Amino acid sequence: MSSATISGNRCGHDKNDLKVFREHRNGFINETQKTIRLWASNPFRYLRSARTQRLQKAKRQVRSERREAVASVLCYMMSYSNFATLHLGVVDEGTGKFVRFGCQHMADKTGLSLSRIWQALSDIRKWGYANTIRKSERDTEGELVHTVAVRSISVKLFHELGLFTKFQKFQEKARKKLKKKLNAIQNRISRETFTSYMRDIAAAEGLDSPDDHRNYLKQLAQSLKPQCTN
Repeated sequence: MSSATISGNRCGHDKNDLKVFREHRNGFINETQKTIRLWASNPFRYLRSARTQRLQKAKRQVRSERREAVASVLCYMMSYSNFATLHLGVVDEGTGKFVRFGCQHMADKTGLSLSRIWQALSDIRKWGYANTIRKSERDTEGELVHTVAVRSISVKLFHELGLFTKFQKFQEKARKKLKKKLNAIQNRISRETFTSYMRDIAAAEGLDSPDDHRNYLKQLAQSLKPQCTN
């Protein structure tokens, strides 16, 4: 086969067929991912900060393999970020706590190696499309342990994708949805905690374990009534 007919390189990358991560979500996220994929194919259309001053003067662009990785990571962040806060991660339905995703989760989902993930994240931070805060805590023995970094999307990304107005509307809906979800979780946890607390008291008082706190309150009120004496 002639070398002129060969496309791609030894690692399987083909600049004419970029394999950018995609995962079906709602309308706005799908539109954002589509625009990012368009940038990967034609880098002069969007994300002007990704074109450094040196590349602009030379009328050059970021290599297609590098764009493929950056676009995959950006699309991943669109799928796995909380748009109410723009943080990468999700709210745990059981506890209401925020669960952060690390680079390994990113690599598993996108199919990229960790080295390509790290390089892509470095580019994304350098271009101002995301922020990273390193987190560390001390364990029970006082040793410093590094935890999953806090990563968040910058609104600059939506400006340069031409989607800022749509983003604002979508974020407002996301914030209302998150507030409703957190209130529901808080109320449920409060009821469960109160019921558990009442059952502990019931056991200490020698009362039957109640089905819920209302039954226990009735039992407790009955036990506290003054006893009639003849």
